[in-house]
Amino acid sequence: MSARLLTTEEMLGVSEAWLDPSRLRPLLEGSPLLGGLLPSIERAHQDLQAVAQGSPGELGELLREALHTDQRHDRKGRGVHGVLTALAELTDPGPGSQRWLDLRGRLFPEGLEVLGQSYQAEAGYAERLGRELDDPALQVLLSVVRLPDGGTLLDEVKSLQEAGVRLGELEAQRAKLQGASQGTPKGTEGGVDRAQVVKARHGWLSVTRALEANLLVAGGLTDAERESVFEPLRAALGRSGQGAAGPVGPST
Repeated sequence: MSARLLTTEEMLGVSEAWLDPSRLRPLLEGSPLLGGLLPSIERAHQDLQAVAQGSPGELGELLREALHTDQRHDRKGRGVHGVLTALAELTDPGPGSQRWLDLRGRLFPEGLEVLGQSYQAEAGYAERLGRELDDPALQVLLSVVRLPDGGTLLDEVKSLQEAGVRLGELEAQRAKLQGASQGTPKGTEGGVDRAQVVKARHGWLSVTRALEANLLVAGGLTDAERESVFEPLRAALGRSGQGAAGPVGPST
């Protein structure tokens, strides 16, 4: 499952089901292995609540959109970088293979490091990427690569660039709104900076991975009970269009 793509509110809904005494908490408490994780689940849940409560109103909406946009930006970046790497590997060594490596270096001069930078830095990268896309020869080369959904690699690079531009717009809006708010520290979003958000989401995903791993080996549970533990997560993924459950995967 791509749980890292869930919103903070969706994550909270899942862990609420695990902690609710009228829902799944008794089942977790009935297993020594799973019950031992409850304190960690509670801490992760509380950290997410603090992030959500610290970003009220319009600032909170901006933060949520920025998270979604950043996730899309990073996903597109990893995908484009991966396709170019695969094309170089699949092409016999020589000018043909080097062409894809050169193109990858042109689009990602710092490799994938840009995907872990601030929204402002990612917006700056989008501006540079936009200038590269003004080159007709580069557009032709990217459009040659057809993807299974009928699009081209050029479409994906444009999506990456557009997401970066949007992050810059959202950051500017956040700064403007925050500037009008008295007592809000500079460099935060409604009192919660990006590092806090990422840390809280990482913590939630880590404890979710631990619950998933322990569920596989916990004794005394029926198959139906094991399935019920992850039903809230499956439901959240279904509502967000992420599909069926699988490995949780890292957060961004």
